[in-house]
Formats: sequence, structure tokens, C-alpha cells
Amino acid sequence: IILWIGFQWVTKGDLVPISAKSSINLAIGNNPAATGAFNQVRDGLQEPSGLSYLFLHPINGVMLLVRKGLFFWGFLRDGWNVPRIETPIIAAISLGTIPYTICSRLSQCIFTILAVIGCVRTSRKESEQYGRLGAYLLVATTLFYLPFIASYRFLVPLLPVVYLFVAAELDRFIRFFMNLEARVVLALPIAAYLAYTVMNPPAVTLSLRGDQLDGVAIETVQPNNTEEEPSIFAPAEPGPRLVAFYPPEYLPGHVYTLRVGYRIKDNSTTGSKFGVALARTLGNTPICQVPLRHPTGNANRMIASTTCTLPYPAPLSIEVVTTVATPLWIDFVELTSNPAS
Repeated sequence: IILWIGFQWVTKGDLVPISAKSSINLAIGNNPAATGAFNQVRDGLQEPSGLSYLFLHPINGVMLLVRKGLFFWGFLRDGWNVPRIETPIIAAISLGTIPYTICSRLSQCIFTILAVIGCVRTSRKESEQYGRLGAYLLVATTLFYLPFIASYRFLVPLLPVVYLFVAAELDRFIRFFMNLEARVVLALPIAAYLAYTVMNPPAVTLSLRGDQLDGVAIETVQPNNTEEEPSIFAPAEPGPRLVAFYPPEYLPGHVYTLRVGYRIKDNSTTGSKFGVALARTLGNTPICQVPLRHPTGNANRMIASTTCTLPYPAPLSIEVVTTVATPLWIDFVELTSNPAS
């Protein structure tokens, strides 16, 4: 990358080490509304922002640094989730006893913990110089993103290094708890159990309240009474536009039911379609969609549902799109599967 930086400097006259967006990312990552991940709010950035916010609010700045580290290493989830094939495997091994959303976090956190242990072990051994280089690379990359914004997707280019540390720690674990005879005896039943769980995936339930969804130009609305739930609100603006989404998640092949709970307070076009909720794969192929319609009569709380088939394990995301200007409150999005399907 040094050669490319030098070429741009000579030909364009601009010295841009990695990105020309450093200043805006510094402001997005450090302001009163910052979360540690990308969070460009609807009405613009709140002030103070950037370095001014860090100097004026050092304690909050330190807390944001911690959150960015958690986002970078996968302990916290942002809107750019990285689907992990380990998620359905962990869910299958647990026979469905662990909620799928927790399996998603475990698929990242377990690898992160093992990689950190491997980094510490390697950095303390003078003989493992190549391992120490990998440890320094992971630490340096983490520190680079802390002043700005962080996401687990930023770690993806370094996953081969992470997997090397994980493999080394798993090898140490197996060697410590098992001798050669025990490994030979247990290998067959363990392999059979893993094969059974992978071939018989458990039921999957992904259920999020409206305020847990990611959105574009959206604000979260707290309930006014006990009958309402926290929701995400999309004001009336011309469509089509994406108003809320559930980031891609790696799911096993199943027949799924997609349900969306929503509210509107505009009955001027009773029964007409104003939007759609759909589930799509990373290849941008919708596997199902359900129309969102204006309610009939005096009802303003609606539930739209449909079934869809995911024939094989694949990443799947859920999107809510409005096609006309209608104010919309989204109460929940739910995707459930039938294990017998």
C-alpha cells in the first residue's frame, strides 16, 4: 500500500494514507450520540464531535474506545454483521438449547477469546517470531480503528491470522486434556454426534423488537403506554426507500415464517399497499416477501406474515421497504423455522 500512497501523492498532490474520510469518521465515532460503530443520525452530527468531544468528555471517550474494541472483535453487533458459518454449527451442537442469537455471538466471541489467548502466549515466546508478528498485526489494527469507528467486518482481512491462533489453542487444549489413546477412542462417537447435529438442524427463531432493528433515517420511539412496545419510526417520505433491516445472519436450510408487526395512523387509503417486508440472500435474491397494507376499519396495529424456503444453509437478511409516503412504526420482526421442514 505504500507504493500506492506514493503514487497518489505524486500524481494527485494529496497525501491520503488509507482513506480521505478520516475526519468525518472521527466525528461520527466521537460525539454525544456515538455508539462506537457507524451511527450517522438523521439530523446530522451532534456537537461537540471528533477530538473536541474527546478533550471535553474524556470519560465518555474512554467508554467509547472500549465499545469500539468490542465491536471490532465481535462482542457487540452492528448493522454490518459478518455472517458466520459457525453459527448454525454451534446451534446444532447445542441441539437447539442455546438461542440462535446467542449462538451468533458465540461464533465470534469464542474465536476471539482463543485468538487473544494465542496472541498472549505467542508474544511471550522469543522462539515464535512469526507468531509474534501476527500478534502485533492484530493489536496494531485494533488500535488503528479505536479513534474512529469500528466493526467486526474490519477484522475480516485478518481472519486467517485469527484462525491460526485459534487452531494453535485448540491443539494445546486437546493435547492437555487427552492422551493419544483417549483421542482414538472418542474420535468416532464425537464424529458421529457432529454429523447427526449438522444433518438435523434445530429450530431457529430470530425475533427483534422495533427498537433493536437497524434503520436508515430512522428514530427510535419509546412507548406511551403499557400496551405499546418500543418501536422504530419512519416518517412519511417519498419511496421506495429502505427504512429498517436485520443484518445478514447465517441460517440453516428450513421452511421459515416471516412476521412483521407494524402500526400506521393514516387510513386515507384503506387496504392499499404502501410497503413490503422481504427476506433475501447475500446474492440479493429475495426468497420471500410480504406486502404491508393500510389497515381496514379502526385498527392501526397490523401483522403481516408469509412463508419462505431456504433450501440450503446461507446468509439471510430481512428488509422493510416503503414505496409511498406513509408514516410507519415497526414493532417487531420475527423469523421462525419448522425443524421438521
